[in-house]
Amino acid sequence: MQGSPIPLNPPLMRTIPKPMSCVALIGLCASWSLAAPQGVREPAVASRPLASAPLSALQDHSPLAQSTTYTAPLGTRPRILLTGYWPPSNEALRRFSPNPAQNPQGWIGSDWEGRGYDIYAYFPEFMPADCSSCGQGMGDLEVDYQDTTTDFWTFANFLAPEAIITFSRGGINMSWEVEMNQINRSVWFQDYTPPRMPTPTPPDASVPAGTYRYSSLPVERIVQAVDQANLGLDPEVCFSGNGGGFLSEFIAYNGVWYKELHDDPGALTPCYAAGHVHVGGLIDWNTARLAAEITLRETIAKVDCARSGSPCDTFCDPMDPNSTGASTQISGVWTAVGFTGLHLEAVSGPPGEFGYFLIGSGRDFQGVAVSQGRLCLSTAAGETIGRYNVAGTVMQSLGQFDNSGTLINMSGTSHFGSGFDVPYAIPNQANTIQTGETWHFQLWHREMGGASNFSNGLSVVF
Repeated sequence: MQGSPIPLNPPLMRTIPKPMSCVALIGLCASWSLAAPQGVREPAVASRPLASAPLSALQDHSPLAQSTTYTAPLGTRPRILLTGYWPPSNEALRRFSPNPAQNPQGWIGSDWEGRGYDIYAYFPEFMPADCSSCGQGMGDLEVDYQDTTTDFWTFANFLAPEAIITFSRGGINMSWEVEMNQINRSVWFQDYTPPRMPTPTPPDASVPAGTYRYSSLPVERIVQAVDQANLGLDPEVCFSGNGGGFLSEFIAYNGVWYKELHDDPGALTPCYAAGHVHVGGLIDWNTARLAAEITLRETIAKVDCARSGSPCDTFCDPMDPNSTGASTQISGVWTAVGFTGLHLEAVSGPPGEFGYFLIGSGRDFQGVAVSQGRLCLSTAAGETIGRYNVAGTVMQSLGQFDNSGTLINMSGTSHFGSGFDVPYAIPNQANTIQTGETWHFQLWHREMGGASNFSNGLSVVF
């Protein structure tokens, strides 16, 4: 399918300097210049272990070789959109395809695992199915800028998904690389069919070229869960790079762009999370499917939280383990009492140790190492950090972890005895928290043995 999207009024985003590009090479973020030879489109795969046999070679008359734009009837459950490109990323999602021609075993996306969501996957087909140099493919979401543009926005606008996860093949390794950054590029690698660049270029005319949009998937939770599943993969978050400047990053940008367009929880069809995963080319299809399902479960957990109305936009999550071996965790809930109405709680801390909350105007997804943990509130120029440890005021959050690891408030600033009721006042600042502003929170605490650590971070829109 060829055409252009019809996204309207995306929010303004600030332009920041571009970091080095990121490609999954032996599980590491590595530089990749856009000046690379245009003939280098995709990695070659010499061999790949398969947990299931590939599909038979497709013929031109096969229904799989046509752009079907197939959609199943919509039910009343919320929906999640998955997309894939070259194998194994398409094969990992095949059972979520609502198209019987692509998924003759039957769609498993209806109320998947009883979690209350319908899951829809769309992807192209290749000949052979276990291709090395795969090219453009055929059917939905061909590896082509115009086809991807039209198909993606057709599916997204039809489904109105509450989360979007885009997948594509990365390096020839066993990596499961969750991308943090997507760029509104003015220069892309050329695709296979004229016109070989996005139309328009840059694709998002509402913001300047070079603008970054960020993953809102629970990136570190995904990496931790995939690692703990012992699938033999090398999961990582690529904080400092990007998707590489070809179709992988292009569809990733469209996914997070859609999310930004539907970012208001009060919207008729809100989208709570979107982001991209590069799938290592040596991963067998069954293992890729298992890792995709883990990624989906972690994303659903975040969407569940967001749909409950609680603040759920976490970062540096999980934090580095504290002296108990667990990671200190903060969460927030809206209440009818106490100043702004935001109440913070902290759990899984080291019993007997003291801590207090921090507030910042910016966040650092990777964080800066401090003692045993990471400070994930931004220290960049122009950003501010305040400590809720101002004695004798509503800006005092000092507490002590009890034997269960819950932070008990010692300052009379919690209606619940634990945690902290966030006031309008901001420590060391004349201004106050205003409606519509976004502020970021983290807990600092002592560790057993005299060191210190932090909790995960939490972003809240007031």
